[in-house]
Formats: sequence, structure tokens, C-alpha cells
Amino acid sequence: MSHYYTEDQNTPSQPKEIEVHFLERVFRLHTDRGVFSRDRLDYGTWVLLHAVIDEVNEPLLDLGCGYGSVGVIVGAIRKIPVDMSDVNRRALALAEKNTKRHCIDANIFYSDGFSENDRLYNSILLNPPIRVGKETVQRLFKESYEHLLPGGSLYVVIQKKQGLGSAKNFLLTMFKKAETLDRSAGYHVLKLTKEISIDE
Repeated sequence: MSHYYTEDQNTPSQPKEIEVHFLERVFRLHTDRGVFSRDRLDYGTWVLLHAVIDEVNEPLLDLGCGYGSVGVIVGAIRKIPVDMSDVNRRALALAEKNTKRHCIDANIFYSDGFSENDRLYNSILLNPPIRVGKETVQRLFKESYEHLLPGGSLYVVIQKKQGLGSAKNFLLTMFKKAETLDRSAGYHVLKLTKEISIDE
């Protein structure tokens, strides 16, 4: 089976719908084979959403959006526009359906990290594709730092057993501080803010 971090899926399509309950609202989302966490909202994503829903500001990017759960929920609850990008074209098609179903103001586009995106953001949300390997994950961290506005924040969820320590160490080569917003069942949500340079 193709990995979900793949541009074109050769996994046979088997569309389905799932329900996500979040803050007393119900979201019905289209999913399919060949995308991340097709059967239910990933618990790490759930922890991330709860930690950041009152924090994020536009311009906002859901990096590695998958079928769009984060962008849909944040866009609906905060009533702000959301950029959503992914390398998986099947996931992008699903994200398009899900944002339209929930009337989200979304800009959905293909990009491997920031390969097709030169915009700067106040908030970037990322549940990194850990199983793809450290090199790809670190590239996404570095590119995210480069695409934050001064004072903007990167929000990352990562499991302790899947490399939290080494990820935090790498992030701290760019950011001054890694703030833990929440933790649950081994998942940690980190907030990393880009410093504002003060010209003399």
C-alpha cells in the first residue's frame, strides 16, 4: 500500500464518511484509503486542536492537511480563512469536499512542505509525518520557521515515544523556546514562536 505521504496514490479508492465531535459540534468528513487516519480523527490531532483552538490567528496554514480535519474545525469554530496544503493529491480532493460541505473559507493547494508556497503566516499547524523519516520532518520544521511572520507561531504535536526529545532539540536550534501547551497519552503539543527583531 502507498504511504499517505505520497503524491499520487495507487491504493484502490474506498470512500467513507466519519463523524468528528469537537466542542459540542459534529463534523461529517469524507475520507478514503491512502490518507492519514481515514477511520477516525487521530488522537494527536485531537490533542492539537484542543490546545490551539483559542490561540491561532490568521494568516493560518494547516500544513499536511490530509482530508482537512484541522482546517475544517479551526475554520468553522474560529470563523477565519485557512490555507491548507498537502503532498497527497487524493487527500487534497477530500479536503476540498470537506471544506465545501462545511462552508469554510479555505485555500487548498498541492505543496511538498513549502515547495509551492511562498506565503508568510502567523500560525502554522503541523502533525508531522513521523514515519516518513527524520530528514523530511526536520525539513518541514525548518521551512515552517522560514515561513513564519515575526511573532508568529508553529504548533506541533508529537508523541514522546516517536521522537519528541530529538524533535524539540532540532526546533530549538531555530526557536528560542519550546512551550508545551498540552500533553495527553504521550502526545505533546509544542508552541514555538519566532522572535521579533528590533532594529536599533
